[in-house]
Amino acid sequence: MNRGALICLGLFLLFFMFYKSFLRTNHMESTVLNSESYMNKAKLYKKFKLKNQNVIIGDSRSVDLSLKKSNVINLSIGGETINTLCQRIDNYNFDDSIFFVIGIGINDILFLSSKDEIILNYYKLLNLIDSKTHNSVIYICEILPINISGFFFKKNSTNLLVNELNVFLNSITLKSHNSNTLSVISFEFFKNQKYELISKYSDDGVHLDSLGLVKYDSIINNKFINE
Repeated sequence: MNRGALICLGLFLLFFMFYKSFLRTNHMESTVLNSESYMNKAKLYKKFKLKNQNVIIGDSRSVDLSLKKSNVINLSIGGETINTLCQRIDNYNFDDSIFFVIGIGINDILFLSSKDEIILNYYKLLNLIDSKTHNSVIYICEILPINISGFFFKKNSTNLLVNELNVFLNSITLKSHNSNTLSVISFEFFKNQKYELISKYSDDGVHLDSLGLVKYDSIINNKFINE
């Protein structure tokens, strides 16, 4: 390989590392926010009148979630991160004495946000919801692991961060100013001994398939029955 080729390769690797470390998260979030699908759904949901409605909100893993409860609305959008969800929630007005089911976090990891950044955004999200309702229950779902590697992410390192964030979620306390409470929904059922998403519950290694969704719904609905 000649000198010119080596220089080009070196410059490419430098740009790749710079993009991965500093640009990818913002670039991916911007791509999602400006996509036609995201904008259309966000615009539609913004028009909804949330009168005495319980709320499901999150990313694509929560889009098909259905609950055996009355007055439930699902405002989830694929590609959502905690940061973009905070921006969207800022436009909503919620009633008091309702419940929220929040399923979010995997895109933050796949978009290469740091652990500290994700934790700060979780606090921001919970405090934002707390400021918009009184006497409500906030159910936050653990992040499901994955069972696939991609160009920018590896299965093992992704699942390691998933595990660390789930430990954080199970230890977090909500210092509510409005008498709201926080509860975590665990999904140990979907994890194998290597802490991966069990393959029979996913077609693509990230999202739940029809069999997985049935169990996902069941776990969350049982949470309500047992509390």
